[in-house]
Amino acid sequence: MKIERISEERAHRARVGAAACFLLTGFVSASFASRVPAIKDGLGLSDGQFAIAFVGLEAGAVVGLQLGGLVVPRTGSRRALTAVVLAFSYALLGPALAPSLLVLAASLFLFALLTSVADVAMNAQGVAVQRLLGRPVLSGMHATHSLGGILGATRRGAPAAVPRRRRPGGDGLRRRLAPLATLTGRRGGEWNVG
Repeated sequence: MKIERISEERAHRARVGAAACFLLTGFVSASFASRVPAIKDGLGLSDGQFAIAFVGLEAGAVVGLQLGGLVVPRTGSRRALTAVVLAFSYALLGPALAPSLLVLAASLFLFALLTSVADVAMNAQGVAVQRLLGRPVLSGMHATHSLGGILGATRRGAPAAVPRRRRPGGDGLRRRLAPLATLTGRRGGEWNVG
């Protein structure tokens, strides 16, 4: 009897953990997507130049899916997911702080690579949780990813829709990131974050 209870408890924790990862990846991805115009404008890129940067994104996705297929079976979905979700979250800084087209393309490559490895690990973890629970739950986890997307787009997109002069403390992030501006070669007017 005690073994069943521990197993149920473990399955529940695994489900909550996997769902949290789906939520986080949806949030992070939508946060990036909602800032695409600001990133493009901040670097002064044409549509064609920005499309070149997105080649890095697509190439990273292809490589990441293959890498995920190699890493996840060797390390286990839980261990891979824990490591890659943390790295994936920080990789979002790359596109935001990229000082040039080349650095943007490289940072999008890394972001997509980590996103794809996380995707493989999350789905493997979701399948493992389904086995533990004995019922389908993966579709609910994918819905959690979509919820994260809604939250991320709302959190990052809504403030961007408000004109700067109306935003209370709109330059607060700009002031906090000023030391990074010096390191990346960006000057005051080039920051387009809010």
